[in-house]
Amino acid sequence: MNSLIENQLILEKKNLYYPVGPEKKEEKYQGKFTSDDFEIREIIDSNTSQEQELYFVTFKKGSRTRPHIHATDQTLVAVRGKGIVVIVDKIEINSNGWSAPIKSLPEESSNSSMIELAEGDVVCVPAGKLHWHGALENDTGNSSSPFSHLAIRKRTDIETIWF
Repeated sequence: MNSLIENQLILEKKNLYYPVGPEKKEEKYQGKFTSDDFEIREIIDSNTSQEQELYFVTFKKGSRTRPHIHATDQTLVAVRGKGIVVIVDKIEINSNGWSAPIKSLPEESSNSSMIELAEGDVVCVPAGKLHWHGALENDTGNSSSPFSHLAIRKRTDIETIWF
């Protein structure tokens, strides 16, 4: 009987815009964004689904994720504001073999693909592709308005690789 209880998932309602209570940024997200001007909430966690995960992320003041690679495809759904996704096709490794410059803006490198996102846009980043995403910056270099997206992935035991 205990094995049946242990395998049951919790059925609960959550709201994207109105969290139940104050949520603090978990330590696991530190250093994975270009600044602390972001909010991230796990909407579907391992207690809710053993197969998928869903995050609601808001990027403020031009904040972005650091470059990273997932073991499974990641679908991003723009919910509010305007943002960017950059997918890197190739990394140039320096002759010392220790460093690989990853340029922050795609126009500086022909090895990247940039996709601008507006509300309602959907993009799927294939598994194994180095990428980052977040809020756009204005032409003057000033930060734009906040950008929010849903990030959906198949749950896996393989950790995301961060750069």
